[in-house]
Amino acid sequence: MESQLTIAFQKGDPAAAWSLTQSLLEMARALMIEAAKARFEVNFGTSICERCEGLRAGVDVVATCYQTKLCYYRNVKKEVTPKQRGVIDKLNP
Repeated sequence: MESQLTIAFQKGDPAAAWSLTQSLLEMARALMIEAAKARFEVNFGTSICERCEGLRAGVDVVATCYQTKLCYYRNVKKEVTPKQRGVIDKLNP
């Protein structure tokens, strides 16, 4: 799909480029949700959940990971390494 998008840009076809961009975004969102569902099934109730912000309700929290059955690793432990922080930041939508 990304090659079709590149071709649409190269041809100067904004309508096709816009449509393909929207389709690509929808696919990316669907993949993120599927990954979050899989992480929830594997992680919930394990040590990964300890002190994870995804389980805490509070200001601006519509639902916890338990309610949505999705895991986005909203872990804000101060002792994470820069590499771990990068992975966590990339996984957060």
